[in-house]
Amino acid sequence: MTPDALLLHIETSTEVCSIAISKGPHLLSNEQERQGRKHAQWLPLMIESARQKASVGLKDLDAVCYSRGPGSYTGLRVGLSTAKGLCFGLAKPLIGVPTLLAMAHSGGEPGPFSLFVPMIDARRDEVYMAVYGPGWQVIAGPESLVLSPGSLDEWLEKGYSVHLFGDGSVKAKTILKPHERLNFGPAEADARYMIKPGLDQFNLSRFENLAYAVPEYLKVPNYKKTLINT
Repeated sequence: MTPDALLLHIETSTEVCSIAISKGPHLLSNEQERQGRKHAQWLPLMIESARQKASVGLKDLDAVCYSRGPGSYTGLRVGLSTAKGLCFGLAKPLIGVPTLLAMAHSGGEPGPFSLFVPMIDARRDEVYMAVYGPGWQVIAGPESLVLSPGSLDEWLEKGYSVHLFGDGSVKAKTILKPHERLNFGPAEADARYMIKPGLDQFNLSRFENLAYAVPEYLKVPNYKKTLINT
């Protein structure tokens, strides 16, 4: 266990590409680009910029964390391949941080009567989502959900205050029925939200196998569907 572990965080699950470097629970530097699906182009430049701003060397890192998914198929693959390349070259451990869990951390921590519901836009009326309760207990998901006006009634009717996060929450706001206990938080994924869950996994030595680590897609990518059907 290293309380002041130096970690690099790579977030590529959505159209927003971001990098963060942290020491223990503290953010040292953060880079973000909104250039659409150009993560492979921007990541090396962003990592170098974040490294310089944090005044650290890549060799000083204790581990590399990547956003494991769900999210954009291409984005997730780019993020993981970049993280693997760094880990192989630097002989550092790899940590996969669930994207929805990191997104939920943008709201702090769920209270006794609160539920955090991170959502990623999966096109049309569909989102990738999960439900977290106090102590980050997984109440539901991760799963794919087609939104309807009453999608969250189960928890609202039980008296919970429900907090939505992520770009899927923007879509949800136009579909869900308004409710006094329905709240909307940050709508963007960002690598800085990976710091707490990434550090937790580091301190528990929950590292991934570099050879076999794969993103968590939830749904089969289109290129695999084509291979299956041929």
